[in-house]
Amino acid sequence: MIRFIPIFLTLFFSHSVFCETKWLNSLDAALTKAQEENKPIVLDLYTDWCGYCKVLEEKIFPAKDVASEIEKFIAVRINGDEFPDLVTKFSVRGYPTIILLDKTGYFIDKITGLPDNTLLITKLQEAYIKKDIEGGLLAEQKQSPDSVLPNYNLGLFYYRNGNFKNSSEYFLKSYNATSLEDQDKKPEALFFLGLVQIQEKKFQEAISIWDTYIEKYPENRKGTIFYCRGISNYFSGKRKEAKEDLLKAKELSPNKEQLEKIETFLAELET
Repeated sequence: MIRFIPIFLTLFFSHSVFCETKWLNSLDAALTKAQEENKPIVLDLYTDWCGYCKVLEEKIFPAKDVASEIEKFIAVRINGDEFPDLVTKFSVRGYPTIILLDKTGYFIDKITGLPDNTLLITKLQEAYIKKDIEGGLLAEQKQSPDSVLPNYNLGLFYYRNGNFKNSSEYFLKSYNATSLEDQDKKPEALFFLGLVQIQEKKFQEAISIWDTYIEKYPENRKGTIFYCRGISNYFSGKRKEAKEDLLKAKELSPNKEQLEKIETFLAELET
């Protein structure tokens, strides 16, 4: 009887330490299941040539403490080489990359490289709390529809997730809010509202917003605002106005990367 104890212990140890997670291979399927089961999503982006990806798959994900947290998620594994659109969407810079999304597919967090068990568990636990970010933000806005901050937070949330139509709506509500609290967010709301118009290629609307910003908040973001109005004028075909704004931006901007972009636009205007 004693001779069987080591075998029993080995089997027990193996079962205790490693657990099997069922991974989907389609993000669309994961999104559908996430909403059905009210769970967030953990997306593992890997490649066949990535050694650390195999360590993550074979050692870290199956560990009992990690797997028990992943069970709270809809898990999906996708080869980044086969889905370059996802690589671009989530700005993947290396492998493995773990993307954490809420139940409707909105971005929560990202882990680039091979995490240890402790870091991964912490990130998973933090993400689970945020499994319905949009719902929480909408509830806050519904409670205080005329307040600056709840509308601003919703606008920023949608902006970061590329939903420019909704972000524009809530940034405008934030800027026009009647509440006297959080007034410092109003110029931020107006600024992002202008960026949304640029993203949407509504350059005339953007110019109007930058005009308002300069009038209302002349001391804020001087170089950046002139730069934004300059490129809005540039893409509207107003070369003279664009050059004037960009030259002002060049004088005022402390940002090296922005200065390089300004020089590029000015060079284009000289041709």
